[in-house]
Amino acid sequence: MPPDDETLSRALAHHQAGRLAEAEQLYRAILAVDSNHAGALHLLGVLAMQSGRASDAAGLIRQAIARNPRESVFHSNLGEACRALGQIEDAIACFRRSLELEPNFPAAHNNLALALTVSGQLGEAREHFETAIALDPNYIEPHYNLARVLLLEGDYQRGWAEFAWRERMRGHPSQRFGLPAWTGSAEEHRRVLLYAEQGLGDTIQFVRYVPLVQARVRNVTVAVQPGLVPLLTASGYEVVGMNEPLAAADLQGSLASLPALTSESGEPYAPQSPYLKPEPARVEKWRDRLQATKGLRIGIAWQGNPAFYSDRFRSIPLVAFEPLARVPGANLFSLQKDVGVEQIRQLGGRFPVLDLGEELDRDAPFLDTAAILASLDLVITSDTSIAHLAGALGARTWLATSFAPDWRWLLAREDSPWYSSLRSFRQSRLGDWSDVFERMAAALALETR
Repeated sequence: MPPDDETLSRALAHHQAGRLAEAEQLYRAILAVDSNHAGALHLLGVLAMQSGRASDAAGLIRQAIARNPRESVFHSNLGEACRALGQIEDAIACFRRSLELEPNFPAAHNNLALALTVSGQLGEAREHFETAIALDPNYIEPHYNLARVLLLEGDYQRGWAEFAWRERMRGHPSQRFGLPAWTGSAEEHRRVLLYAEQGLGDTIQFVRYVPLVQARVRNVTVAVQPGLVPLLTASGYEVVGMNEPLAAADLQGSLASLPALTSESGEPYAPQSPYLKPEPARVEKWRDRLQATKGLRIGIAWQGNPAFYSDRFRSIPLVAFEPLARVPGANLFSLQKDVGVEQIRQLGGRFPVLDLGEELDRDAPFLDTAAILASLDLVITSDTSIAHLAGALGARTWLATSFAPDWRWLLAREDSPWYSSLRSFRQSRLGDWSDVFERMAAALALETR
C-alpha cells in the first residue's frame, strides 16, 4: 500500500470514529506531500462541513473536483456545502451533475430533492425522494424527507406513514426506552409512556393530543423536556422531565406520532379552546408593565436556534421588521431570548424595539413569555417555538414563513389547521422578506385607521 494510501486509511478510521482533529491532521499531512490528492481534499472538505465550516468545505471540495471532475460523490457533497450556504441554485446544479455521473446514487437523489424542496419545486422533489427509496428501500432519510413534503401538501395519511420512519434514525428517543409501540388501542390496565422529541415547539404543538390518549388509556406518563415542565404543569398537564426517573410502562409512543395514532384520517386535531394557560399572577404582573405603553402592543420574535439545519431559511434579520415600526401607534416588544437579542443593539436606533430584559423567562422557558402574550394585541414571529406557544395560548399571531415553509404551515392557505388564531404570510420569493413585512405593515395600517 503506498504511504499516502496507508495514511488515508488511518485518517478515515479516525474520521469515522469522530476523532476529527486527528483525521484533519492526517489529511493535511497527505496534502503536504501531494497537494493534488483529490481524496484528501474531498474528505477534508467533508470534515469542514461536519465542523460547521460550509464555506471552507465548498472551497476544498471544489479543489478536489478540479483534480477529479468525474467523481459523483464530490459533486453531491459540494451541493451539500452550497445548500448550507444558502446557494440553492448552485446546490441543485451540483446534485444534477452528480446524478449525471451516477444515476443510481440514492444520496444524491435525496440531496437534490431537499434542495428542490427549499426552492418550492415540490413535485420534482417528491419524484427524487421516491427514486432514492426505490433504489434503497431501507434508506431512512428520504422516507422522512418525503413525509415532510406530503404533510406540507396536506396528504396526511401517506405523510404520517412516511413520518414514522424517523424512529429508525440513530439516537431516536424510542430506542432509549425499548418498549413495544402503542398502536392507538384502548389499554385499560397497561401504562403508556408518551415522550417528547425534536424541539420545544414540537412538544407544544403535539401535547394537545394527550387528553385524547388519556380517553383510551387509564395510565399515561408524559415525559417532556425538563424546561417545559413548569409551563405544562401550570396549564394542567401531568408531566415529568425526561431526565427524571420514569414510572415503569408497558408501551411507548412519541408525542409527534399521536396525530396518526388518534385519527384514521390523520387530519390535525384543533381543540376548541386554548390548551395552554399562563400563570395568572405573571399575567397580572406583566399586564401592569405593558399597559404603560399606549397604542398597539406587538410582540416580535425573529431568530430560531442557529443549529437547526434549515435556520438560514426560517429566521429573519430583525431589520426586516422596520415596516411594522412605521405603522402609526405600533409598539414592538422583543420576545427574543438569548441568541438574536444582540440585533436590537445593532439597529443603532434605526427604529424602536422595547427589550423586556433579562427578567424574561428567568425561572423557566416561556413562563413569562406566556403571560406577556396574554397582554399583547398581536404576535409577529418567524417559524420558531414562539409561534407554537402563541397558537396554543390562542394569542392572535402573524407568522412569517419561507417560500417553502415547514410542513406544518401548508402552502395553499393563510390560516392554520393547527392554530385557529394564526395567520401565515409567506415569502413570494425565497430569501426575500421585504414583501412579507410590507404586506404585514399594510394589513396592520388598515386595522389602525
